[in-house]
Amino acid sequence: MLAPCGLADQLDAVRALVRPALRLELERDDWEGDEDDAPPHRIGHSRIGGRPDLPPGQAWPEQSGRPLVFVAQFDLAALARHPAARELPAHGLLSFFYDPQGEEDMSHAVRVLHLTDAGSLAPRKQPPNAGRLPFHGARFKPERQLPCMASQYFYHSLLPAEQVQPWYERLAAGNGADPPIDEYALGRLVDGMSERDRERPMHQLLGHPESIQGDPYLDVEVT
Repeated sequence: MLAPCGLADQLDAVRALVRPALRLELERDDWEGDEDDAPPHRIGHSRIGGRPDLPPGQAWPEQSGRPLVFVAQFDLAALARHPAARELPAHGLLSFFYDPQGEEDMSHAVRVLHLTDAGSLAPRKQPPNAGRLPFHGARFKPERQLPCMASQYFYHSLLPAEQVQPWYERLAAGNGADPPIDEYALGRLVDGMSERDRERPMHQLLGHPESIQGDPYLDVEVT
């Protein structure tokens, strides 16, 4: 798989690009009655949507006076046994909030809370006018991933500069034809050395980002 990409002598370098990730397998709660009569709330457990667990004194995250949408929370102690989570704290709750409306400049606020006092957590109802995602429990399936096809410069960087630089100059001028590595060959390499579960929806924690529209690494670099 390496030879058609011109990377036959770069096995160790390509292997070094592999990162562990966690695929989120969601379990839907089929409860459709009143929220106050729902099945028992498991405080501190990983979930997507539903109610967040927050300390009594923790303000609900806002942006420009709008309450953010609670997206997910993750039990860090439960994640700690997975190699993908080695860069995260080993204890507490990591909670994510997002502003789907955004600002006039197309930016969307994100808030991430690291809550360390598990004994003070309690389920919190959404504020008035806050959006709400349906509750899903989350299980974690380990994966190993190479950077996706949209992040081709990870692989281009392993080639001689004189082979790569002219293409980037053409790309800057609007001509992306004939990239340094044949895309079909690169696709076979990425699929062959990765363990991505392609079944949608593709919910993932850590690892390499899966490009949906444009490359996330490039977006960060440009910003």
